[in-house]
Amino acid sequence: MISFSFGIYAQQKGQEGEPQMIELVEPDHSNEGVWFVEVNASFNGGDLKTFETWVMENLKYPEEAIKDSIYGKVIIQFSVDKTGAVCETKVIRSVNPLLDNEALRVVNSSPAWKPAKISGVELKQNFVIPVYFTLQ
Repeated sequence: MISFSFGIYAQQKGQEGEPQMIELVEPDHSNEGVWFVEVNASFNGGDLKTFETWVMENLKYPEEAIKDSIYGKVIIQFSVDKTGAVCETKVIRSVNPLLDNEALRVVNSSPAWKPAKISGVELKQNFVIPVYFTLQ
């Protein structure tokens, strides 16, 4: 079995002599985003795929990019903070500034999410999504 933790733990005896883990130091995830959580941030009652669909439905292919036959996959990294707002968006794989800026525009215009949680505490979660621009 593999387990991951985000704090410093110690083992102590429980009520029936069984070992149990107790957290000694509360982790502080207030400023940094995390990738793995107990409860993922959710978008409109769905998951990351729901958000990807919303992004694709709200893209406006830049006219100049159509004219110049520019297409491809832009990779966007972003976070959902503990209030559910999308923040810290950035392009981690660029195609062209026209497509990059449109992908950023749509992700930044996202409605609020339900934030991620670890141990019942809301915190910032990081995501990476592809944004596809294809010409017909």
